[in-house]
Amino acid sequence: MSLIEFKGIYRQPLGPRLQDPGMTMLQLMVRDLDSLLKRLKAGGANIVSVGGEPVAMGPLRLAVVRDPNNLFLELIERRLP
Repeated sequence: MSLIEFKGIYRQPLGPRLQDPGMTMLQLMVRDLDSLLKRLKAGGANIVSVGGEPVAMGPLRLAVVRDPNNLFLELIERRLP
């Protein structure tokens, strides 16, 4: 992954929404979703999952977070049976 910074241009914050075509989301598998969400909230990230809480989907728990740079992160925790 490469990140490019442009200097000397007019900067306007972009605020994509989850439903926007072409929106970018980075999916990450995590071990302890609850403690990670607590740390991310303290750092200024917004939980945009329904109700601001992780969602259970079978053996998975996931949460979508928007970081301070407007990047969406999908954090996935797999529960072992």
